[in-house]
Amino acid sequence: EHVNTVAETEDLTENTPWRVAMESYLNKSSVGNLDALVDNVLLDTLVDVEKEKEQNPVSINCDSETVNDIQLIKDNGPNDPRTAAQVSVIQGPEMVFTVEELNFLETNKIIQEGHLRSTCPVSLYQARVGLFLGTLSMEGMLMVFAAGRKSQNYYHYMTMSSQPFFCELTTRTQSLLMRHNTQLCFALNISNYFFGHNAKTAIEQEEMTGLVTGLGDYIRANAPVAVNMPLAAYDEYFAGPWGTDRELEAKHRELTKSIGECIRDLNFSAYLLLYGVTLYNINQEAMNEMEIQQKDVEIIKKAQNYLDILYKRYTKHLIGWKRASETRLNQRYLLEQMNDCVLIFSMKSLQLNDLTNSETLDPSSVKLS
Repeated sequence: EHVNTVAETEDLTENTPWRVAMESYLNKSSVGNLDALVDNVLLDTLVDVEKEKEQNPVSINCDSETVNDIQLIKDNGPNDPRTAAQVSVIQGPEMVFTVEELNFLETNKIIQEGHLRSTCPVSLYQARVGLFLGTLSMEGMLMVFAAGRKSQNYYHYMTMSSQPFFCELTTRTQSLLMRHNTQLCFALNISNYFFGHNAKTAIEQEEMTGLVTGLGDYIRANAPVAVNMPLAAYDEYFAGPWGTDRELEAKHRELTKSIGECIRDLNFSAYLLLYGVTLYNINQEAMNEMEIQQKDVEIIKKAQNYLDILYKRYTKHLIGWKRASETRLNQRYLLEQMNDCVLIFSMKSLQLNDLTNSETLDPSSVKLS
């Protein structure tokens, strides 16, 4: 049976979007230069974008009333479940944050927003718009995204490196921790991106999850015709077959959806706290096996305690103690689901040369110049 599984892998991958993309593009003369290859794939899209800009120049004129209205809708909407100010007055024990904690949450949010914008290459915006305009096929877009895996690793590297206490760890322990939990962090990230919202458009998807890459700014400035471009869907990026079993593929989707829906009521700051909890998810036995020095063990435990407490207190502050106490938002429960995702993604994946390849996820491989 195992022998047949290996033999059938080639047949399973024969007509996948990645295989089609490779046959379409990698035999061209630009194969030796990845940047040139991506430029070649996006050529028609760039031409259309330039035509759109010439025909419909964008002029953004907002008076002060409009800006205030937008701010009120975004921050104080009466039906916005992510707005802490809308929690009922009768909500149990009041969560009072110290100045230090509030500063950490705000600073962390600003830093992580900057990381995402700075690590997302323009070619990814162009590929999304190209698919929407019809100048790029789904296969072509997936090829561009797969070529951007290095940027994805860099984003996770920067996000991990800026977590509390991480800089106090030795370089060796930092690398071990990254490798140990990268795929857990990736599972949380894609769960939030694909299912942690009720968005209809790509721009809304980024705004509602807090994972703002700059796509909206690019569209408004260069291709306003795409302002209502549909959101990125899980089924587009995890188009089967990518696993050894179709039932396992369905289970991975179910788990990813469950995690995303669980954290839908939270905001970006709460997501970042949960990301930190996920990064430091390691037990004493694993640390012993890795031979992590005692000083680093103490730092890791300090970080675990700090982030666990802050996550619990902040979620209670955000949505009220009763809802925050539900099992679905418990970090241990979410980590168990993430772990099940990782088992499928890493052990049952066909490891194709696309975004479903778990082996190319390695933030610890990032080299800073």
